[in-house]
Amino acid sequence: MARSVPLFRVAAVAFGVALFGHGAAASEGIQVVLNQAKIVKLTKEAQTIVIGNPEIVDATVQDPRTIVLTGKGF
Repeated sequence: MARSVPLFRVAAVAFGVALFGHGAAASEGIQVVLNQAKIVKLTKEAQTIVIGNPEIVDATVQDPRTIVLTGKGF
């Protein structure tokens, strides 16, 4: 069974509430399943992406408005 990694402290705060196309609040967070990827579409082009703990999540920039998050740990 895959475990879900809550990443709002790592990713949502780094992107900022205004960047999410679905209008998510930072308190909602982003759920990423361990060893699986989650595509995050942004409404604006990202200038900077900060990952607080790269042992928990990895971020890959597909294009200026698409980020792929991969759950790596708990």
